[in-house]
Amino acid sequence: MKRIEPLSSPEMPVASTGIVDAPRFRAILIGVMVVLAVSLYFFADRLAQRTEQDALHRLAKSHADLIISFRNFYSSRVLPVVREHSQLAITHDY
Repeated sequence: MKRIEPLSSPEMPVASTGIVDAPRFRAILIGVMVVLAVSLYFFADRLAQRTEQDALHRLAKSHADLIISFRNFYSSRVLPVVREHSQLAITHDY
C-alpha cells in the first residue's frame, strides 16, 4: 500500500511557496471590500431617496384627494342649503 504524502510538509509551509503573496492578497481583499462598501452605501442612499419620493408622492395625492372630497361635499351639501335660505348670490370658480 502506498503512502500519500501531504501537499505541504512542516519544512515548507504553504504561505512560503510563493503562490499567494500575503500582503498583496490583503491589499486586493481590502480594495474589494472598500468597493463593495461604497457600492452598498450608494445603493442604500438611492433606495432611501426613491422611498422618500414615493412617500411624498402618496402624501400629495392623499391631500389632493382630501381637497377634492371636501369641495364635492361642500358643493353638494352646503351650497344647496345656503341657496335656499339666503338672498346671497353664491358663485365659485374652481
